Amino acid sequence: MDNLKIKIISGGFNNCSPKWNSKVTKDNCYKIYFPVHGKVNLMLDDDIYNIIEGNVYFINGYKLQEQICPEYMDVYWIHFLPSSLFLNKILDYLPPVYCWEKSSKIVDTINYKSIPELFDNPRSARNNVLDTAPLSLPIYINSFILLLISDMMENQKELVDNISYVEYEKLKPSIDFINNNYDRTLTLEEIAGKVYLNPIYFLRLFKKNFNITPQQYIMKKRLDEACSLLRETELTINDIANKLGFCNQFYFSKIFKRNFNKTPSQYRKLIILP
Repeated sequence: MDNLKIKIISGGFNNCSPKWNSKVTKDNCYKIYFPVHGKVNLMLDDDIYNIIEGNVYFINGYKLQEQICPEYMDVYWIHFLPSSLFLNKILDYLPPVYCWEKSSKIVDTINYKSIPELFDNPRSARNNVLDTAPLSLPIYINSFILLLISDMMENQKELVDNISYVEYEKLKPSIDFINNNYDRTLTLEEIAGKVYLNPIYFLRLFKKNFNITPQQYIMKKRLDEACSLLRETELTINDIANKLGFCNQFYFSKIFKRNFNKTPSQYRKLIILP
């Protein structure tokens, strides 16, 4: 099913210390943590969660407010994004932090120590999937992330059973159209026309299902791709702005900073950590 794919962004192994502590304005991804020594505390939606060694954790980075490391934590980690609105909606319905205890059978099946082999240096600004990694490795890591998501859904049925796949299928041609054309100006009438719906009704249905408008989704796609291009290429800021359909570099930088609290140049130099 093409709506259940994920995109791995970055990952590796890190020794966290009190220098890692920070308030987080926005962390535009989902995370999987495999802490092996020590502990940290995370604040999400105004609640504090204890992350301790031996367990495995799913973390909704969109809801992360603060990370606190009293002493240290050694952790294997992955950042990823769903490739579809449908899977994103499922993950957003789940608890902001989900824990598999170290006694869980599912934890025993995962070789998390292979994670760093898939990435560049996690201490560098470029922490991308290695082109030289054996093909089996990204497939394996994708598979265990999906396995964890599946297990969460199975154990949180009351939260996800009411999500309508039927309505998603009804809207899917319009979503596919956005995914293939988000780098140009799209009108609501044009998008709604792909599913033969009145634009006002389509807007209401889209927002009810995904909690964002089509135009907000278009901007999200542009900004997600901008982050990828900043991490993975040497394209100039102006070239990225033009490539993604922004009217000029100034507007692109303004929107980017509003969403990430960093300019594109600052993001490009950022050291990616768990």
